Order: sequence, then structure tokens, then C-alpha cells
Amino acid sequence: MKTIFRVGLLAFVLQACSSPPKPAEPTGQWMPVNQPLTQQAGRTDPK
Repeated sequence: MKTIFRVGLLAFVLQACSSPPKPAEPTGQWMPVNQPLTQQAGRTDPK
């Protein structure tokens, strides 16, 4: 089960890196591994 999760996470990271960064949340595109939930929830972050 962990293998499937890792493959899915890896695919998500590759897709996020390959796609152009969105101006709304550039940090979420460049650092999806650090805190994806926090980055998506805090779009209005000063970062």
C-alpha cells in the first residue's frame, strides 16, 4: 500500500513541477512536498 502512495505522491510532484507555476500560489507549485495542505489552504500567505 505504501508503494502505491509513494508512486501517487511522486506523480503529483512531477506533475506540479512540470506544469507552469500558478501566480496565485507559486510556493505550492515549487514546494509540494514540504506542506501541501498548508500551502493550498494558505493561498493568501505573505510568502
